[in-house]
Amino acid sequence: MEAKIYAFYFDEEEFLMEIEADKKTVEKLLDEYRNTDPEGYNDWGWCEFLKNKGIKARLLAPDYYIYF
Repeated sequence: MEAKIYAFYFDEEEFLMEIEADKKTVEKLLDEYRNTDPEGYNDWGWCEFLKNKGIKARLLAPDYYIYF
């Protein structure tokens, strides 16, 4: 399976992840992850959760911000 780029958002925050799974699987696993700790889930925990499920995933963050 080819990795896809997913944007996750909440309130005013957003982060990107590259995940080697289809959208339906990601949505299902995200629901499962949210239920593990409804108050304390976060982007790093989500990434580790996916890796523990055997799914290749990585957070994407820019090294530089340049005005366009």
